[in-house]
Formats: sequence, structure tokens, C-alpha cells
Amino acid sequence: FQPCDALGGDFYFTLVHRDSSIVFSVADVVGHGVSAAMYCGMLRSVLDTARRRHPEPAEVLPELTSGIDFFEGSRYASLFYGQLLPDGKLRYFNAGHPPPLWHQSNGSVKELDTTGLILTSMLPHDATEVREIELSSGDRLLAFTDGIYEVLDPSGREFERDSLAIFLEESRELPLSQALDQLLDRVRVHCAGRPFDDDATVLLIERE
Repeated sequence: FQPCDALGGDFYFTLVHRDSSIVFSVADVVGHGVSAAMYCGMLRSVLDTARRRHPEPAEVLPELTSGIDFFEGSRYASLFYGQLLPDGKLRYFNAGHPPPLWHQSNGSVKELDTTGLILTSMLPHDATEVREIELSSGDRLLAFTDGIYEVLDPSGREFERDSLAIFLEESRELPLSQALDQLLDRVRVHCAGRPFDDDATVLLIERE
């Protein structure tokens, strides 16, 4: 997590649930600074309450969307939430968030579809937006906010999503923590000392 101000509007978490599944999420509240951080904290609290009751995405989504009535009309967030089961099945919903990249052990890189609208108190959602895929051993999943690929170099050129796919291929043999360090190093080299214009968050998961 790399905030562009002292306080940010992104968050992520990964937790091992009591059923041995791993639940994880990456979210981005519009804006940054104190106001975005306040809404971000409330959104995370609603999400955490929902997943504590039922970690399944189909149960979390309606509880989440009914609990964000504190969002004012102009406020919204994008959010990806997934549950990785011990057998490799990944159930998820994607509320208007940049699609995570799925790097398969055979070398191909795919995007996970956006399944629904952004999170706002003005738009409806339903649990049919949940999707399921199956991760094989060695598959990796990179989730992120748009701040990581929209960072600009001195000439105004973005880092771009294609650079994330290339990173996944080239960091295949690295441990997860080293791979993420390498990604952030690449982004900083691209920026050439320029500050980030937005909060940037990345989360890398591998099925062993």
C-alpha cells in the first residue's frame, strides 16, 4: 500500500477463515486524503462485519451493499472480494474494480471479469454477480488499484496495465514478497522521483 497523502482511500486485507479458506479484498474509495480515508474505514468495517458472519461472496455482497447507505450521492468505491477454498476454487465478486490478473502455471495471463457496478448507495446489486474459477497449483493472482498503473513518468506516460502482465511473467520464480518489491521498484523507476498522484495498492496471491 503506497498512499499519495498521509491518509489514503485504498485498503486491502487477507485473512484465513475458520473453514480454512482465505478471504481477501482490495478496494478503492474515490479521492484521497482525510475524507477518502474516513469513507474507506467505514467501508472496511462493513465488509469485515459481513465476512465474519459468512465469508462466501454470495453472502457478503448483499450485506455489503445494504450497509453502505452512509455513502453520499457523489461518493463511490470499487472493490474486489474473493474467497479461495482449499481445493483451489476461487469465488469472487468485482464491484467496478480494475480486473485482477490471473497468471496461470502454463504461462498465460487472463483478466478476471468485472461482475457488477461500483459500490454506491444509488445503484442496486444482487448475489448473482458472484463468479467462480479454479486455480491450479502455482497459479498467481495479482489484485490492485488503478493508482499502481496510472502513475506517470516525467513525460506524462502511464506505467500501464500491460506492464503488470509483463511483471507477472518475469517474476514467476520469485517468492511473493520479493516479486512485490520488484514491482514497486519498477514503478518507482518509471516515476523517476515524481510523487504518486493517487493511492496505489497491490496484492499477490499464489495457490501452492
